[in-house]
Amino acid sequence: MSLFPIDLQSQNLLPCDGEVYYFEFLTWDKQQVFLKDLEQEVTWEHDRVVMFGKEIITPRREAWYGDQPFGYTYSKTTRYALPWTTTLLNLKKQVETTTDHS
Repeated sequence: MSLFPIDLQSQNLLPCDGEVYYFEFLTWDKQQVFLKDLEQEVTWEHDRVVMFGKEIITPRREAWYGDQPFGYTYSKTTRYALPWTTTLLNLKKQVETTTDHS
């Protein structure tokens, strides 16, 4: 059962600014399990940015994960990707299988 009233798999959701297609490949129950697991095992952190010379802690929490511990710098702050958690890796594999892309 789709959460959306129309078939979004065949409709480009960004016809003027790019291409986005919705693929529902997890049941509602599986989505809830993933969400619960991700809330518990992902290292969520508030971001720090420098604006007009002043450090500001953002209200949104973020997490950086990847295949390699690559660094990403912005606003004079460098973050390094953490290794995939078991849940993130399982979700990543399901997305890659569904989309046939890595």
